[in-house]
Order: sequence, then structure tokens, then C-alpha cells
Amino acid sequence: MIFTISKEEKIKDIRVEKSIHPQNAAGIAHNAKKWKFKPAIKDGQPVEYTFRRTFLIGFKPES
Repeated sequence: MIFTISKEEKIKDIRVEKSIHPQNAAGIAHNAKKWKFKPAIKDGQPVEYTFRRTFLIGFKPES
């Protein structure tokens, strides 16, 4: 997923690059909106930035 963080510490944009299970990506994107981030700082001022995060979700087989 690719996230854009605003100067106001909010997630402004969430994009899914690739997902094997779209329902998992939708759940992560929904919950990510609740996460808190500090803005990047450039020349002493907060600036918007974009970063990529990979999520690995595994399932344990039933015994």
C-alpha cells in the first residue's frame, strides 16, 4: 500500500498496489485511516510525504 501523509498528520491518500485478497486490503485501508503519523519536516516546516508499506497476512492451516 502507498500512503500519503498530510502536513496535518492525517492519511490523505491510500492506494493498494497489489493484493491477493482484496477484502484484506480493504480492511487494512479502512483501519489505516485511524493511524497517527508525524509529518515530515523540511526546513523546519511540516510537509506532506508519501511512503510505501507492505503487509504480509498469513493464515494458519486448520489441524
